[in-house]
Amino acid sequence: KLAIILGSVAAVLIVGIVLLNLSGGGSASPDPIANGTNGETVVASGGDPLNSGGSTTTPTNFTPSNGGTANSGNSSTNGGANSTASGDSSTDAADATSAAVAEASPKREQMVVEDDNLLWASPTTGPPLNFQYVPPGGQMFLAIRPAELLASSEGGRVLESLGPAFDSLLADWEKQAGVKFADVEQLLFVLFDNGDAWPRMASVVRLSDGVPSVDLRGRWGNPASQKVGSVEYFVGAGQAYFIPADEDDRVFVVGATEDIKEMASFGGAAPALRRDVEKLRRMSDADRHFTMLFAPNFLFSGGRKMFEGDRARLREPIEWFLGEGLNASMISMQFDEEAAFLEVHLATAIDQDRFQLGQQLRERLQEVPRKIEDYIVALNPHPYWRAVAFRFPLMVQFLYDYSRVGMQEDVAVINAVMPGPAAHNLVFGGSMLIETPPGQLLASNTPAATSSKKTPQTLEEALNTKTTLTFDATQLEFAVRDLAVDLKDSYPGMPFNFEIRIIGPHLEKDGITRNQQVREFNQRDQTVADIITAIVKKANPIPNVPETSHPDQKLIWVVGPNPDKPTEQIVLITTRAAAAENNYTLPAPFQLKP
Repeated sequence: KLAIILGSVAAVLIVGIVLLNLSGGGSASPDPIANGTNGETVVASGGDPLNSGGSTTTPTNFTPSNGGTANSGNSSTNGGANSTASGDSSTDAADATSAAVAEASPKREQMVVEDDNLLWASPTTGPPLNFQYVPPGGQMFLAIRPAELLASSEGGRVLESLGPAFDSLLADWEKQAGVKFADVEQLLFVLFDNGDAWPRMASVVRLSDGVPSVDLRGRWGNPASQKVGSVEYFVGAGQAYFIPADEDDRVFVVGATEDIKEMASFGGAAPALRRDVEKLRRMSDADRHFTMLFAPNFLFSGGRKMFEGDRARLREPIEWFLGEGLNASMISMQFDEEAAFLEVHLATAIDQDRFQLGQQLRERLQEVPRKIEDYIVALNPHPYWRAVAFRFPLMVQFLYDYSRVGMQEDVAVINAVMPGPAAHNLVFGGSMLIETPPGQLLASNTPAATSSKKTPQTLEEALNTKTTLTFDATQLEFAVRDLAVDLKDSYPGMPFNFEIRIIGPHLEKDGITRNQQVREFNQRDQTVADIITAIVKKANPIPNVPETSHPDQKLIWVVGPNPDKPTEQIVLITTRAAAAENNYTLPAPFQLKP
């Protein structure tokens, strides 16, 4: 969960801040191609965000040392995020296995010019992220440079702004790993699909200084030695460990036994990745303080458990922004004293027009600036952070003004630069947005509004309770989950279990999945029963059915026995055919008319 806190804050910045530049205006170029005539990456040096005068004096942290001249060099040391992958960019995932971990890409130039319409120059020029020792099957990757972050006063403030929850989880991680966060040069979290449970996680830890293997094993409770082939790994209570023999005691891996064993069976070789995830990995910069690389569909499938509790509010805006056709995304950040840098890479489907994607995002985000302000007002923030809360829209606007859009190879890139202290304020504001329950978001039942209302005592009373559910687009599974969570949060004293369960096998027989899209949903002050009916009508595989009593309304809901506890009645999302087969009583809206 330590990784998820960091990722959640990054997600807030993506949806609510950095991508505002796609809503139109600002200094973004309408035709965001930023390539030189000789194949070099062209980046800007103008438009200083550290003063209000629009000067073309760039913060020194954000320009190569030679000022406005071309800076060339091998990308393994100087190319960083501006380097290209060797070979054809359409190399498939299988090719990733044979790619050298520290591959040397062709010579790449970074030409710095004074142009407000081009991408900001990168503050770092590191090699791509090293995925050696990463177990196969990872879906999300978060890389952090703890020692450098803590050595910087602004980096320390960024971590501090994540709050006590981060401190607690960090202490748990240090106990599990047997090392201090400050002693880690690079920490790479890897998240795996774990079915209906919380995603499994592994950590690839690169220490600033070596720790003898025997000392590490002692800190781990002397786990038992096991081998796969000739490769040794160690199995402890609920965790497994791997220590490479040729890394001078500076690298180890912690994770689930199944993942560590599989990684060891390949000798720690870098795993094959999805094509677009691998493409973005090659474009990454290992010197950045923070990088998050992921396949968006993981967020709403194997990673859906990450969007529970406080983080549930992130799922809708993230899904709305990502839309369809996005195969991979990468967010990276650099926190320095004078300036902070944030960059997003978006890899789309091969057959999708990259400029069309930009236009779609502009259309989606046209209302974002106003929505952020409205959301802040609805929070009724605690005095502890109220001053930051009400300044947050202005911070967002500032970052919007200094965000730029461009293209790198065939990948859309958005980056922004801001004064150094802005970073911890934005991260603090983002983390508080996650933790602060809104006065009104998906539901209109605030504690003040519900305190005078009678708590439902039966399932029937719960179904007749009025509430509000609105969203632009989401999946069937998330829509019913949000509704159930809202009702339980609004009436925590209900003496029964209120649950809405999707019966997957029933849906599969009719070719329906729990991922059915529900779009443009706006049900205000309606009963829970009517809202569920509206959800299944929107998610029905046959669109535009005139009324829910029509035989073509295949997707329905009923009240029936909980599959896990047959004596308990819950709401079941099923099909008309399955209801007949199981003798379920249809609610009135689904009963066929004579």
